[in-house]
Amino acid sequence: MSLPLCFLLRLTLSSFRYSEVRRAILINLPLNEDTLDVVIARARDVDAVTRKLVFTGLQTRLGHPRQFSIALREDVVKAGLGDREPAVRAACGKMLGVWYDMSLADSQNAEQGDWTGDDAGIMKGLCQFLGFFDVVGPNIAVAADAVASLLTTRPSLVESFIFNG
Repeated sequence: MSLPLCFLLRLTLSSFRYSEVRRAILINLPLNEDTLDVVIARARDVDAVTRKLVFTGLQTRLGHPRQFSIALREDVVKAGLGDREPAVRAACGKMLGVWYDMSLADSQNAEQGDWTGDDAGIMKGLCQFLGFFDVVGPNIAVAADAVASLLTTRPSLVESFIFNG
């Protein structure tokens, strides 16, 4: 998609006065590298249902989070977890749960040296999940918020950790 078409898409989405029209466009817009930033821009829509739809759509239609930049992933999480509506924050939390499931599957397929433990691979999955974020840069708070959300929505993960000593 050329830059003018992407600009046209962004302008079109923001010009519709009725939230139902914006939602219909979001549902039917193909999700790829060219349209993702247009979709993510709707995470700041005035309508809470439209904002929630962004995260629900990303949860179900987005491929692996690694196919997009760290900055883009952090923008999505920051917008979702920082939203004023609990339903939008919950939808973002569910999206992060899907991301964690993907990271857990990745960790089970990857060799990570002499990893031992009785946590059923939960810690390996969490380390892979943290790899979706910049954990040493200025946006470390986004990674911390993502992990806190994950542990809140999935309390069974906390119970899986075993700390010796």
